[in-house]
Amino acid sequence: MRIAKELTEVHEAELFKNWKSDNTSKAIEMLKKPILVKEGNDENRKYKVNFDPKLKVIIREAKFLDRIGKEIPNTIINIAL
Repeated sequence: MRIAKELTEVHEAELFKNWKSDNTSKAIEMLKKPILVKEGNDENRKYKVNFDPKLKVIIREAKFLDRIGKEIPNTIINIAL
């Protein structure tokens, strides 16, 4: 039982470490994109909100991880607020 608990903790820590490193860099790249993009020509110009749905997922995951006591990187905390 002790070995299973230790393996679970190690695996969970590794998953969280990967999540932090991957999502911090992804979030920064997504935020560098313009918020509005133009679509169409001069006669039918429309503006579209350019908010990546993956950023919404990162924010949601960060909120849940924060609730269970994980230390969320400041970059993602600033985005989620």
